[in-house]
Amino acid sequence: MPIPSRSAYAFVLGVSRAGIVPHSWSLDHAGPLSYTVADSVYALNAISGHDPKDPGSARTDVPDFTAALGQPITDLRVGICRNHMFDNNQPDVDAAIEAAIRFYRDAGAQLVEFDLPILAFGLGAIFAIELSSSTAYHSRNLASGAVTGFTNDVRTLVEMGRLVTGPDYLKAEQLRRVLIDDLAKVFADVDVIIGPTCPLTAWPIGKWTVRIGAQDESVLAASWRLTYPWNLAGLPAISLPCGFDSTGLPTGLQLAGRPFDEMTLIRAADAYERGHGWKDMHPKL
Repeated sequence: MPIPSRSAYAFVLGVSRAGIVPHSWSLDHAGPLSYTVADSVYALNAISGHDPKDPGSARTDVPDFTAALGQPITDLRVGICRNHMFDNNQPDVDAAIEAAIRFYRDAGAQLVEFDLPILAFGLGAIFAIELSSSTAYHSRNLASGAVTGFTNDVRTLVEMGRLVTGPDYLKAEQLRRVLIDDLAKVFADVDVIIGPTCPLTAWPIGKWTVRIGAQDESVLAASWRLTYPWNLAGLPAISLPCGFDSTGLPTGLQLAGRPFDEMTLIRAADAYERGHGWKDMHPKL
C-alpha cells in the first residue's frame, strides 16, 4: 500500500518483479518510493520494460516518462468515486482531498462524479486472493516451522490463507473480472480517478482497531480499503502528500489511471505537486 508522506508509485506489469519476495503473485505491483514525482519518473525510466525473468511482465514499448512532467492539465477529466472513496473517512482527510479536487477544477480540469457499487464487495475478494497466495508462497516455511520468527500479526496473516477454499478463491477472481470491466467503462469518461490514499492518518503502534466517525474498523481493513481496487484491477496508481490533519499527521492523495496510461497519471500528479509545497514539509514530532 502506498504511504502518504512521500511519493509512491505502482507501475503495472512494466516493472519486473523478478528478485522481489512475492506476497501475491497476481496482485503485486512494483515501483519506486521517492521524494518527488519527478524522482519516481526518472527511476521508472531506468527500471521499466519487459523482463523474461518475470512471466507477468508485459511486452510493451516503454515511453520516456519525463515527457509528462510540467505539462498542462486543462484537458484532464478527473473522476470522483463518491460511494466508496468518501464513505467513511476522517474529516481532516476528506477536507484535504476536497481541497485537492478544487485545485484540479481551478486548473481547468473537468470533474466527473460516479458510483461504483461493486467496490462494496471487493475487499473480501482481495483478502481471499492475497491471503491464499501468501500462504501458498510460505507453505514450505509453514510446514518446517520457519515462521516462528515472524511477529504474531504477520504469522496470522500468512496462516489465514488456509481458511480460503477453492470456491472462495474462484468467486474472488470472478469479482475481479467484473471490477476490471466496470472500471474500463468508467475510464471511457475519465482520465484519472482521485481519492484519499488512506481513510485516516497514522494510528498508534499496537492498535488492532481504529474508530472513524461512529464506526470501529480493523486497522488492516482501514489501511487497505482505498488502495485495494487498483491492485485488484491491475491499474497504475500514485500516492503523494496533500497536507496534514489537526494533530500534524500527513494525509495522502491517491490518483489511479488506465492500464499503461502512466503518462497521464504522471502529468496529473506532477501538476498537483508543483502547485503545492507539501513534499518539503514534515510533521511536528
